[in-house]
Amino acid sequence: MSVSKIGSISKGFNHQRTNPESSGEQEDRRLGAQTLSNAGISIDVDPTDNPEQLGSNTLIFTKILDLDIAIKEQLADLANDPSMELMENGADKYGTILLRGADKLTRNFEEIFSCIDHLPITESNDIVTSLRAKVSELALGLKGDVIKAGLDWQLLRLTYANDVAAMSADYVRRVADIIYSFMDMSDANIQSIRELIHDSHSFNELLHLTHSYIMNNDELRDALELWSDSNNEGHYIRGLGRRNEIAEDIYQKFLEAWRLGDNYAREDWRHKAPIAVDIVLAGNILHIVVRDYGHSLNLVMNTVPDQQDNILIQYHMSKVPNKAMAYQLPGISTVRHAYAGGQWLASSKNLGGEIINFVKQVPTDIDSPIAQAILHPENK
Repeated sequence: MSVSKIGSISKGFNHQRTNPESSGEQEDRRLGAQTLSNAGISIDVDPTDNPEQLGSNTLIFTKILDLDIAIKEQLADLANDPSMELMENGADKYGTILLRGADKLTRNFEEIFSCIDHLPITESNDIVTSLRAKVSELALGLKGDVIKAGLDWQLLRLTYANDVAAMSADYVRRVADIIYSFMDMSDANIQSIRELIHDSHSFNELLHLTHSYIMNNDELRDALELWSDSNNEGHYIRGLGRRNEIAEDIYQKFLEAWRLGDNYAREDWRHKAPIAVDIVLAGNILHIVVRDYGHSLNLVMNTVPDQQDNILIQYHMSKVPNKAMAYQLPGISTVRHAYAGGQWLASSKNLGGEIINFVKQVPTDIDSPIAQAILHPENK
C-alpha cells in the first residue's frame, strides 16, 4: 500500500497528546470529557465510567462517538513532526511514540468494543470478536515494522503511512457498498463485514469500518431511544436519545430542508438536502451527524446556553472536497485534505436556523474541482 493512499484522518476537537507514562494518565484518558472541555463544554456523563454505569443505551452510544473522535485525533497525532528529524536521537524517539501509540490505540479501540458489548445487539457479537482480533493483529504489525525500521527515517515514515494512516479508495468504496442506511445483521451481511475486517490494512481503515458499522447498524438503532424518524427514497432524519425543545427544532429545520426536494435552490441550498441526518441528545450534549457534507460532518454542542444566550458549536469534517469553500466556514481553524474543523458561537434563539445555514456552506463531493470541471466544462 503506497503513501499516496493515505486517507481521511480527522483531527477534529483539539485533543492534546498525553504522556502514557505520566501520573495523570487516568485523568487524561477521559476522552469524551477532553473532547469537549477544550471548548469550555462540560459533559454530565463521566466517560471514564464503565458502560454498565452509564445506564442508558443513548449515553453509551454518546461515549462511542466521543471515543471515535478521540481515536481519529490520535491517528493524526502519531504523524511525524518534521522537526524531530533534526533532533539528536529523533528517530529513536519517534519509534518510541509509534510503539506506545500501538498500545494506546489498542486500549481506545477496546473501550469502543466494551461499549458495544453492553448494548443489546447480540447478533453483532461475532463482529466485535473479529474487530478485537484485527486490532491485535494491526498493533503487532505496527510494532514489528517499527522495530524493523530501526533508526531509518524513511522506513519510519512509511510505517506510519502504511500501518496507521493508509486509506485506499477501493476500501472506502467497498465499505460504502456493503454498509449503508442501517443494514440488518443477517448472516450474509455479517460475513461481508468479516471480509472487510480481514482486508483492512491500517488502523485508519479499521476505524473507518468500525465507525460505519456502528452508525449503520440496525440493531444499534433499535437499541437507542428513538423519538422521531422520517424516511423517503433512501433519505432519513432521526431523533435519538433524550428529547428536548432544541433537538426537536433542529429536527424540524432539517425536515423542512429535506422536503424541498428538487426545489432546494429556493432556500439557497447548492444541492439537495443531506441524505441522512442523526440527531442524538444525551444529557445536555447534542451530537449531529450529517452524511455527504464534508463526507461526514460532525457537530457537537452543549445545549445549555451561556450567559449571553449563545451556544458553542464544534465541528469537524472527515474530508475536504473543496479547500477554498472550507476556508470560508465560520470559525474554521484547521483545513487539511483529509480533515477540517473549527467552532463558532451560535445564538440559542435561532440555533436550528444557524445550523442549517452552516451546513449549506459545507462542501460536498460535487463541489470538488474535479467534479465541477466534469459538470461544467465550459468554465475551464
